[in-house]
Amino acid sequence: MGISEFIFRLIAGWFADLGLVSRLHVYMIGAAGVGVCNLFVPFCKSYASLIVYMAFYGLFSGVFHSLIAVLVREYTGVARLFNGIGWTLLAGGTAYLLGAPIAGWLYDATGNYNVSFYSAGSIIVCSLSLLFLRKPRNPDGDGTEDDSLSPGDNLSTVDEGGHINDSPTHLEQETAI
Repeated sequence: MGISEFIFRLIAGWFADLGLVSRLHVYMIGAAGVGVCNLFVPFCKSYASLIVYMAFYGLFSGVFHSLIAVLVREYTGVARLFNGIGWTLLAGGTAYLLGAPIAGWLYDATGNYNVSFYSAGSIIVCSLSLLFLRKPRNPDGDGTEDDSLSPGDNLSTVDEGGHINDSPTHLEQETAI
């Protein structure tokens, strides 16, 4: 798994930079592949089939891991990149932290691990629907959008009197009722 993930991180990054397919779609293919791989684990009955599973899991995992930071930048812009990376790592860390105990609980409740793999795979595939809720600021990363900071950006500023002026985020402005 580690070897195929390493190789396909490089290949996916190179392929995404070619611009033949949007980075978002390459990411979605990788994430969907990881989810589908998890759905097929219960059908792996031999050591050889598990090796094939791990190779494909590494392939798809390498594809989507290599594009996380790039897509966070496209969704948040440079001004909010650090916040976006932080929230992404928090969400991923929470999933990694809670995944094993939940799988163990499902095993205790059902008596086999199949439900755990079906749940993990279907959650990953269903999570891709979140990417359709809001389009990236610059989906193709072609550099046409100005990412420089402006007074309207959602950053806190300090005026001459030392008071903090906190403007609402672009998303908060779009969704204000």
